[in-house]
Amino acid sequence: MDVGIVLTAAGTVVAVVGSNIALISWLRADMKSFETEIRSDMKSFETKVDGWKEEIQKESKDFHGRLERQDAEFKAHLMHFYEERSKK
Repeated sequence: MDVGIVLTAAGTVVAVVGSNIALISWLRADMKSFETEIRSDMKSFETKVDGWKEEIQKESKDFHGRLERQDAEFKAHLMHFYEERSKK
């Protein structure tokens, strides 16, 4: 066999394998940067969701307090109405 053909074939194989290794390394680095960005976005979103949960719980407590106050006022009005009615 001719040495030139062997060297050409070996050089081609090395070039193809080398370019594939470079491409795989580049893709891995790119995926790691995407993963880091996604994790950062997830933490930011979780922080927002936690804030929303706190706001919802606070509003729920406020609503419950207003509901209890309205219930007490309604009962007071009923008591007054029945007292006035029983006086007649």
